[in-house]
Amino acid sequence: MPVTMRFGITETRSENKARQLLAAILKANSAALTEWAGDRIGIDRSLNLESGAAELESLSASYFDALLDMNTTSPESDDELEESERKWATAKESYNAARIANGLTPND
Repeated sequence: MPVTMRFGITETRSENKARQLLAAILKANSAALTEWAGDRIGIDRSLNLESGAAELESLSASYFDALLDMNTTSPESDDELEESERKWATAKESYNAARIANGLTPND
């Protein structure tokens, strides 16, 4: 359902001066404010979404391959077990970093 709102604004001289001062502060600090807001939002302006999706898919496959390998193979030595766990941890770390970069929650 559409809503119509009407406002009446009355400005006083002191309010106008306060707005001018605020505008001057914002103008003088716009670069810092923009950088701060960009950091908080987490937008990477150089991000290519198509390559990001392809990278995420590749890292996902590597992560699940390492997980499957770790859970299905029987290592013959402790070194093989450690290597399998290291590969899985590295793949998990890379995959989670890519998920976060694409605005997704990391895997546990």
